[in-house]
Amino acid sequence: MSIAVHPSFFAAAAVLLLTGNAAALPAALAVVLVHELFHARQAYERGYALKKISLTPYGAVISGEEIFSERDAVAIAAAGPLSNAVICLVLYALWWRFPAAYPYTKTIFDVSFAIGAFNLLPFYPLDGGRIILGISKNKLRALKGLKAAGVIGSFLMIVWFVVSAFFTVNPTPAVMAVPLYLGAVGGTEKERYRYLYECISESKLKKSPLEVKTVTVHWGLRLKTLLRRIEKKSLTNFIVLNDGLEEVTRLTENEFLKLLTVKPLSATVKESLGF
Repeated sequence: MSIAVHPSFFAAAAVLLLTGNAAALPAALAVVLVHELFHARQAYERGYALKKISLTPYGAVISGEEIFSERDAVAIAAAGPLSNAVICLVLYALWWRFPAAYPYTKTIFDVSFAIGAFNLLPFYPLDGGRIILGISKNKLRALKGLKAAGVIGSFLMIVWFVVSAFFTVNPTPAVMAVPLYLGAVGGTEKERYRYLYECISESKLKKSPLEVKTVTVHWGLRLKTLLRRIEKKSLTNFIVLNDGLEEVTRLTENEFLKLLTVKPLSATVKESLGF
């Protein structure tokens, strides 16, 4: 498993240092790490092998070799904000028993509350957006709406930053807006085609009888070329030929759509099937 740090995390750290909030930097790092550990723990407990963890100013983005089930995806996404709630509750209990600890731990409380509350916003790719996506019936529509909300949310944060410049400059919204925007407009191809795979054939079959088409393709074609042959009123099966124009395999529409959940659209059929 690799651990990466998003450039916006360094930008957020620089903002804290330049604005005289250096004391908040260790608190922010600790809170984000705990947030990430809760995500990772939930994933491991459900049997998923994590491939990469990327730290951002608002938490962690995790990815693995396997696709999370709906139920597991909700639990894993909710684990991050839950960690922030646990931190706040523990600190509140600490203050109740040891009031003298308040001035030394209030920054951690504030950072944890802010990160937890921010992550619960209904924006993709925040945890709140992923929770809504996990419980949605029409996931393609939900993903599209949550991504749009993420873009709108990032622009609103830029507006917040601009307005704050007329009073007390607060660069934090601008720093947070960047990874939110990038996450909303990109990096969701696999999830999109996962939901396409889960919904499209079953949905088509429930609506009306379907004609089954067979299309012959060369294994040097890219997956995006084959995708154009998928139609609403039919099921498409693919016969794959090699360079000698010999048949090497066949793909049903469901098998092809499932392939899109793990391979990029730019990959060739040959590369995707491992020939």
